[in-house]
Amino acid sequence: MGQVSANKESFFAKQDNPFTFSDLQTVFIVMDCYNEKKRKRR
Repeated sequence: MGQVSANKESFFAKQDNPFTFSDLQTVFIVMDCYNEKKRKRR
């Protein structure tokens, strides 16, 4: 797992992308949780 994330980070570093793939995943997970909480409140 550590090797895979290292490969992804080096790939994104080559693309000069400020976001790493894990950052993007974290954002989507947080948004998912946020939307779930909103639904439960209604």
